[in-house]
Amino acid sequence: MDKKKLLLAGAAILILIVGMMIYSTSKENKYKKFVAEQTQAEVTRVAEEIEAQGAKRWVEIEKDEEGYRIRAERGTTIEIPETQYLLRETLKTGDTETVSYMNGEGSLAERVEISYYDAPKLAILIDDVGMSMGAAGYFGEIDEALTFATIPFLPKSRQATEKLQEDGFEVILHMPMAGSSDSLNSRTEGILLPTMSREKIYDAFDRALEDVGRVDGFNNHMGSRLTANEKKMRELLGYAKRKDLYFIDSNTAVNNLGYPISKELGLPTYYASHFLDNSRDMEDMKREIRRSVGLAKHKGQVLVIGHYHKGLAIAIKEMLPYIEEQGVKLVFARELLETN
Repeated sequence: MDKKKLLLAGAAILILIVGMMIYSTSKENKYKKFVAEQTQAEVTRVAEEIEAQGAKRWVEIEKDEEGYRIRAERGTTIEIPETQYLLRETLKTGDTETVSYMNGEGSLAERVEISYYDAPKLAILIDDVGMSMGAAGYFGEIDEALTFATIPFLPKSRQATEKLQEDGFEVILHMPMAGSSDSLNSRTEGILLPTMSREKIYDAFDRALEDVGRVDGFNNHMGSRLTANEKKMRELLGYAKRKDLYFIDSNTAVNNLGYPISKELGLPTYYASHFLDNSRDMEDMKREIRRSVGLAKHKGQVLVIGHYHKGLAIAIKEMLPYIEEQGVKLVFARELLETN
């Protein structure tokens, strides 16, 4: 092969090598550009999905130069976006979770700090369900957690219980127990009396549960005489524990033993702080609701009792914006239970 042909062959090879290098560089640049575009798209999507969490109740979101800060009530689900081009790292410290999104170069692309807190909780227990269905529609307009207590052996006991449960409310048994009035005691069907044997208490309790239908707990209707009787309360509450129920002490007298005995036995329990409708004047009931909100903020949680009537349903519904503005969460009675 002469010299000229060698030069031509060498030039061709050189051109081929240079071309391959240019092609490789171009391909690499295109890939880097593609990755950069996809990474930026993911950063944008992460931001959008994080900000969308702010639509949830009990979630607050702030954005500063360090990233997003989310404050959420404990139990709220915060959805952390999945990514393909961003590396996600999560660090949990106590009640705080920090999520860092890193790009391919190892630089921080976005940061999300989530801190969980316990909102003050208020449980409203509505007593005396069962005589009629008159208030059902008014309470049904309340799209919040409420607990109702049904008296057994009344004309609408089972029907009202089932309607309230269908509406998403919690319902418990409002168990009649001997109070201070002999006349009222004698007129109350299924009432528990201090003179009853343990077997008769068990039987009366079972019949009451069967009458109202499926419930997970109970509180006392009246009861100032029975709830002060340690022996009978131990019999009743011990039996309730074996049936996997819980007990709310209506706190109708100063010498109630229901709450302390329940805690001693390990029966899930709580107690009422006060009543909302000793006066059925609308402004008085709203004042008691405001008082309940204040107690919840001070104590962390509180349970109050009202009664099954149209006026209280209206008062609660009209006070819902105030309750939420104060950062207090309405919960079912079962969410406040203690054991020991």
